[in-house]
Amino acid sequence: AVHNDQMDAEELYVSACYADEGSTLKRWRPRARGRATRIRKRTSHVTVIVSRMPDDRIARRRAQRAAATSHRSRRVAGSRRRQARTEAAEATTADVTPEVESRALDQVDHEGADEEVTGDDENVDAADAEVIDVEAVEESEDGEEPTSDAEGSDGAAHPAEGQEES
Repeated sequence: AVHNDQMDAEELYVSACYADEGSTLKRWRPRARGRATRIRKRTSHVTVIVSRMPDDRIARRRAQRAAATSHRSRRVAGSRRRQARTEAAEATTADVTPEVESRALDQVDHEGADEEVTGDDENVDAADAEVIDVEAVEESEDGEEPTSDAEGSDGAAHPAEGQEES
């Protein structure tokens, strides 16, 4: 219909469709002893009938497409406005942030918090070792000597069970 009758494809719909039996091509296949068997090559006819939509239905479809297009353009415009507002808010926040940071740094300097905090494991291990050494020194000042598992209460080393002294 589009090529033969120059109709618009958007205005057409399938009003009927059916398949019929077409012509049969008869062929023969040779067999033994001079015989032959019949081969039937069957065909079919597929018929599709298209019609033009009524004018009121065409108008409704065009209105739906126009509404979808305007809805999309409104949605895109809204998202662009939101993006512009977000960028403006980020720019304002970026302008205020350096002032707040400089004030915070001034307060930290005045409070005397000059220590630097790092996440290095070596520094943490060294600090733990210093704390342990300080506790050992405090105990030795009190007159008590730290004992280990191998030493008894008299401070003399005892051999482990099953071992003899030589």
